[in-house]
Amino acid sequence: MTPDSDSPSNAIDFNQPTPSSFITELRNRDQIAWDRFIMLYGRLISFWCYGRGITNRAVRQEIICDVCIRVMESIDTFHKTKPTDKFRNWLHVIVENHINNLQRKHQAEQTTHTGYNPDSLEVADPHSSVLEALIKQEQKERSELSASDLENLNEESIYFQDLMRVLGSHFSKRDIDIYYQLTFEHKKAVHVAEMMDMTPSNVRQIRKRINTYLQEYFGELNDLDLPEQEE
Repeated sequence: MTPDSDSPSNAIDFNQPTPSSFITELRNRDQIAWDRFIMLYGRLISFWCYGRGITNRAVRQEIICDVCIRVMESIDTFHKTKPTDKFRNWLHVIVENHINNLQRKHQAEQTTHTGYNPDSLEVADPHSSVLEALIKQEQKERSELSASDLENLNEESIYFQDLMRVLGSHFSKRDIDIYYQLTFEHKKAVHVAEMMDMTPSNVRQIRKRINTYLQEYFGELNDLDLPEQEE
């Protein structure tokens, strides 16, 4: 397969040693890894906030910042005890506990009986440019989605879309689009190959390369269901 014009200048070299795992880089406090963490999980945390009635953008930014700090403090405690354990579930518990703590604190400080209003919380201004960009992008996307599209938003689709964005530093836009169609939209390789003017064999090779990278780099998260499709 010949390189295409969309290939990034820092495309991964599969002849190089396997990169450190994502979890290892997070535990080593690697700044790039934490930026990727926000890219990969920030919108998902925001989605969970929406589910708890927190629609104010600034409040959600602050919660994501606080959750990232909590994850950084406790990442060494994350261990899979069984193959079905998911990092995403561990993260969701942290988010829920944090929101519950905010709710209890807010209720304790209330002098009236107006009830809990999550969007009325005092918010410090977060300084992460990655986080600010992510929240603004999410706000724009939500404003452009129809009511039915918003109803169809779910944890799996958000996670998978943002995982594809994270892969943008290693794979071309074309390859990521092919992988997305094969794995998330469950299209057949022969149909994707026809649309992309490629051979089915090349399309399957792209899927295999990305699967291999995901399993090696993100495998500890165990949030991925990456079976090879039978054609």
